[in-house]
Amino acid sequence: MKFLFKKDKTFQKMKSELNRRLPLNSADLRCNCEKNLVSVILPVYNCEKYLDEAIISILSQTYTNFELIIVDDGSTDLSGSIADSYIDVDDRVRVIHQKNMKLPNALNTGFGLAKGEFLTWTSADNRMLSICLETLATELMRNRDCDMVFGNMRLIDENGNILKGYGWYELPLLSGNVILPDSTADLNTYANNTIGAAFMYRAGVEKVLGGYDENFYTLEDYDYFMRINYIFNIKHTLYKRPIYEYRFHENSLTAHDQELGITASRPALMSFDKERCAGFLKPVYYFADGCDKTLEKYLSHSACRIYSDQIIKKLQENSENHIIYINFGNTKPTLEIPHNIPKFLLTDTPTSNTFGYDFLLCKSMLNNKNQNWINPSNDSSMASFIILKAKCQYYNSVKKR
Repeated sequence: MKFLFKKDKTFQKMKSELNRRLPLNSADLRCNCEKNLVSVILPVYNCEKYLDEAIISILSQTYTNFELIIVDDGSTDLSGSIADSYIDVDDRVRVIHQKNMKLPNALNTGFGLAKGEFLTWTSADNRMLSICLETLATELMRNRDCDMVFGNMRLIDENGNILKGYGWYELPLLSGNVILPDSTADLNTYANNTIGAAFMYRAGVEKVLGGYDENFYTLEDYDYFMRINYIFNIKHTLYKRPIYEYRFHENSLTAHDQELGITASRPALMSFDKERCAGFLKPVYYFADGCDKTLEKYLSHSACRIYSDQIIKKLQENSENHIIYINFGNTKPTLEIPHNIPKFLLTDTPTSNTFGYDFLLCKSMLNNKNQNWINPSNDSSMASFIILKAKCQYYNSVKKR
């Protein structure tokens, strides 16, 4: 397979430079989530045969502080009814029914309702081993510098029996175990998703990246993991035994790889990611009302302030220029703000007057009423969040185009 990144560690150099300019720990992004709560999203589409097993495996976790949000993505079999039957069984279960919108949309629906400090999702045909959530959540609680964690798996067949000899990072041989590489250094370099299906990340990660890309059906997870890997720190669990069972069967997406073009689409994704990574190192232009000298000192590491409508219009002539608007202190806007430019509101305390702003940031602690606000712990994190969020927003729109 051809490498889209040079063997001289091009990706690692870009990641190091990005982290130097825009250091950000997702644990420093305080938002309205419940501490230590794990939100598990379970999207399901026509999976009545295995859905009970998937749900029971989640409800049987040794880590009990979780919510399970099942998103029935327009199933035409009994999946929706099976999911509903668990609402009265366990008050941690919620079920959402929607028309069929495909996996990325179902994930975004679920995560849009999530309340947890830690986030994960699982497939309706797979099973979590009982220590899965405890292993992943404990790693994130132990190491606040870790933004995402992943663990090992084992393969099972359609009947739930261990599938041996498949050869996918199988250690020991003929064990059925999938022992994934500890390092994610090559995740954005070679077209190979080495994260697997047992993972968890902080809510702060989602606040920066946004949702799964609905244009990347079948590659939505790989794309998301590559984005996390560039901006944040991903670590393998210290616990090396399998914590998750990944099922191979005739109706799975994996079984229809060739038909869906999953593997065949990866080189194009890798090429786009290479462009995206380079773009994150380009400057952002911002115009603003009000000022915050300390914050703007940090913004200057990767952003340049502009002061006139003429310059804004000139910069907009090149679609590759990243332009944002910041209102420091919720003052009255003095410049005309183009509708397609991301708008950030920054205040000392949350306010109710937020109409027209895309992102709400404050310097004081939040309460339960401030659902859409984010409270970075310091000015450096605030500046990094603004620039990285602007970049993510820009490249999400590029993918749609």
